[in-house]
Amino acid sequence: MHSIPTFALVVFLLSRAWSSDCRAQATTADHPKHVPEGFSLQWQPNFDDDGILQQLEFTDAKAWRRSNHEGRAALELVGNSRYTSKVRSPSSIALLTTRRFGDFLIEAELLQTGRDYGHRDLCLFFGFQDPGHYYYVHFASKTDPEANQIFIVNEKPFTKISTKTTAGSQWGQNQWHRVRVQRLGTKISVWFDDMTTPAMLAEDASFGAGYLGFGSFNDSGMFAQVRVWAPAVEEVERNRDLFKAKDAARAASAAEFRPIFDGRTLDGWKALNMSYWSVEDGAITGQSTPQNPCTQNQFLVWQGGDVTDFELKLQFRATGNGCNSGVQFRSQIRPDGLAVGYQADIYQSGPYLGGVCDELHQRNGPELLTANGSKTVIDASGKRTPTKLAGTATLKPPGEWNEYHITAQGQHIILRINGVTCSELIDQEMGHYDLKGILGLQLRSGQPMKVQFKNVHYRKL
Repeated sequence: MHSIPTFALVVFLLSRAWSSDCRAQATTADHPKHVPEGFSLQWQPNFDDDGILQQLEFTDAKAWRRSNHEGRAALELVGNSRYTSKVRSPSSIALLTTRRFGDFLIEAELLQTGRDYGHRDLCLFFGFQDPGHYYYVHFASKTDPEANQIFIVNEKPFTKISTKTTAGSQWGQNQWHRVRVQRLGTKISVWFDDMTTPAMLAEDASFGAGYLGFGSFNDSGMFAQVRVWAPAVEEVERNRDLFKAKDAARAASAAEFRPIFDGRTLDGWKALNMSYWSVEDGAITGQSTPQNPCTQNQFLVWQGGDVTDFELKLQFRATGNGCNSGVQFRSQIRPDGLAVGYQADIYQSGPYLGGVCDELHQRNGPELLTANGSKTVIDASGKRTPTKLAGTATLKPPGEWNEYHITAQGQHIILRINGVTCSELIDQEMGHYDLKGILGLQLRSGQPMKVQFKNVHYRKL
């Protein structure tokens, strides 16, 4: 038996120890301590590679791009997607449709690049079956029943299923945030920055294995450093028609105006307090009385999803309270039922009739952005430049029906009453113009009144 020199033996043992340590570190990197036993790294996209875009399906591919920010290769959502969902739910979605995950753990870094407001958001999607059946985590600045929660979309507008959440996901400015979503059986856990304590919890068994993805309700942002662990993954053929087929059907139907009120019921319309709303004379009717006074503005919201570029035609009439009402569009509904955003105004006469208001927005200057008989251009700094139009709106005698025609395309809004172009708005004010949101009808607080809407027809542009 040959003896081994002492120096050679030491080198041999040290090399064995170094090799074992390297393997341990590699194993730890692929399987961190917080990853459940039996899970392995299944997907780690390289956003430096242009080919990544060929692995994903988008509601609107033009809204997405690859980017690099502070050394992080990222998938970036740059703006609103031109996509309208069947029910109210997120519109900007990018999905990996070549793999389906049941139990999983996904980690990512997120950077929100949109304007600062309560529902400023980014989302992670999972259990995605089709555009009418999926789960998503909504990370938003402030929490309410429609924000910063875990939601399910199941053939009806998104519904909160989270049993725990925080006061909000604080995005800050130009800040990356680490997030984690884990699904084990029916249990869903979510972390935001603090990886020791879940920020959100939920339990639901509606959907099994499905696609994973990224997106937003109607904001912009970046997704980087994505890793997905799972005990197994179902390899499937890429689903290229997941959104396209529905888009084609929607595009065909959007070419013509379609009724969004059936003339008999309030199906497809909803308000926080339905006691003010009914159907009379074949019309949506909002009414306050001495017995049922309206102390806060009420809004009846169409449940057909957010509107972007569109035309709306309807007939209206009002009595009492100065005939004060309006049509809300591209707006947000607060938890207390109040609307924030554009309103096509209704009033008995004067500058508000047929003007565009910015309901409850925090701008410098009056809420009336452009008045009856005016075209107003608002530049990026908020400076307003009005010019006169040829005509002004007037209402027909009490009891007669008036016609409202609203056109919103990009930052250009045109209002017509009884065939007269009564106001135009080009709104470029940074942080304040809205390109997407709900469509609703207003019953104004104050003295008893009655407002009615009928023959409500909508088309997407």
